[in-house]
Amino acid sequence: MLRESTSRLLTALRLALYPALESAEARHFQALTMEAQNARLSGDLAKAERLYLTAVAEAQSSHDASGLNLACHGLAQVYQEQHRFREAESIFQDQLEAAAKSPQPNTLVHAGHMSLAQLYEDEGKFTEAEIHYKAALAEARKNGSISRSRFLVFYFYVVGKVLHRSAAAQRGGTAISKGVGNF
Repeated sequence: MLRESTSRLLTALRLALYPALESAEARHFQALTMEAQNARLSGDLAKAERLYLTAVAEAQSSHDASGLNLACHGLAQVYQEQHRFREAESIFQDQLEAAAKSPQPNTLVHAGHMSLAQLYEDEGKFTEAEIHYKAALAEARKNGSISRSRFLVFYFYVVGKVLHRSAAAQRGGTAISKGVGNF
């Protein structure tokens, strides 16, 4: 009983003091990426690009490169919004390849496919978008990151996107249902 109470107390203290225990470098990086995200969301893409490029450079030179993926993803989103599709695609593709090579299952493969699908959709490349939407669906179902009910909602969301925006509307959606299989 005493051990359990002590453990809970230590956990509570750790959570309460965590921000104070973070390194100055980590707090600076977090503030930098937050400012970059705010700039992107407010439409100041030039500022967001500068900030994300700074964050990428800092993450690459840091002893803790854990924020590199976040900074690169934000930069790719900026490029996508600037219609610099090749640059965004390159970053998203690199992230997907790195996630796929990870020794532990993770949701980054799903996220990589979703990023590429949305990029291709923005670009009007609906066949490529469909491929990545279907891969994201399969990945989410495979790694169990979503329940059956959420899978069905996501499935119909993807079907609706593809049917609405691509040549799949003319095929009646059969390619999608064949590609996903039984759920």
